Amino acid sequence: VLILKGRQENNPLSEVKSVATKEDIIAMRELVKNVYTDDKIYEYIAAISDATRNNEMLKLGLSPRGSLAIARVARAIAFLHGRNYVIPDDISDIFLDVATHRIVLSPKAKISDITTEQLLTEILESVPVPTLNIGK
Repeated sequence: VLILKGRQENNPLSEVKSVATKEDIIAMRELVKNVYTDDKIYEYIAAISDATRNNEMLKLGLSPRGSLAIARVARAIAFLHGRNYVIPDDISDIFLDVATHRIVLSPKAKISDITTEQLLTEILESVPVPTLNIGK
């Protein structure tokens, strides 16, 4: 009730201060686009995506758009960590967040009480992690 009454008089959004301009965000987006992604990383993303599409516990696996989203978010994470290249940990760090809502569990998985997170973790752990010689 206090929250509802408090919103009647003032809006907390009016107190939000910007931390970046539109130009800053556009510039950062361009920098993220230029983060290097090795072919082994692309192959890793493709292998993980393929593993979701060939898993009997999934009715619907990760689509090509989902794979593209993983690559985009991984570049952004690398950028936020101060790197201009993607590493396998960037993929594993964001995989569940990006993939969870993009797959559909099979009835068999639901009956077995397997969660989306459990299944995606198993899939991620089943795909060999590439070794890169970047940034060393």
